Amino acid sequence: MIRVMSGRADLVELLVQRGVLRFGDFTLKSGRKSRYFFNLGNLDDGESLARIGSELGQLLLSEVGADGFDLVFGPAYKGITLAAATVDALWREHGLSKPFCYDRKEEKTHGEGGRFVGRTPAAGTRVVVVDDVITDGATKVDAVRRIEETGAQVVAVAIVLDRQDPHPDGGVQSERFVKETGKRLLSLLSKADVEPYLEDGSSPIRSSQS
Repeated sequence: MIRVMSGRADLVELLVQRGVLRFGDFTLKSGRKSRYFFNLGNLDDGESLARIGSELGQLLLSEVGADGFDLVFGPAYKGITLAAATVDALWREHGLSKPFCYDRKEEKTHGEGGRFVGRTPAAGTRVVVVDDVITDGATKVDAVRRIEETGAQVVAVAIVLDRQDPHPDGGVQSERFVKETGKRLLSLLSKADVEPYLEDGSSPIRSSQS
């Protein structure tokens, strides 16, 4: 199941203003050409992070429910700040205290050791993954696998933008992710929210970098 909170021009404007969403000619990691580039690493101020955390927190409450998850997980690296911002917003705005964790790119073999930092997923834990964007879904599949290896269960994956890129075999990548993993995919924005900027050139921030 894919659930998209579309029609969010206000959120798109924020991301454009902060340089997260840029328009032009870009080459993605996959090698595919794109007319826009999404880099949540440019969301580097308290106001913006609070806004995204609030949006993701509300999305989780609306679609999963306060009693539907036990832990928020943010994949390294950009998911880390999103997970922290989300649980902060859940507490400040809803009085709901949820733990969070994130992973290391490489497992630590000294000190406290381990792959996870924060509340470690364990058998029976219901986990929501929060991250920036889904393109081909490979990193999300890997995140689900790592979490469920602990015995925990991923109940949903919540992201800021679903690019809805085409899959080589037909359909779109995010739909294939849902079909292959059986996980719910929730997103604040989709391709439909970005397309108006591509069509009328109204974005105040444009780039020709690739």
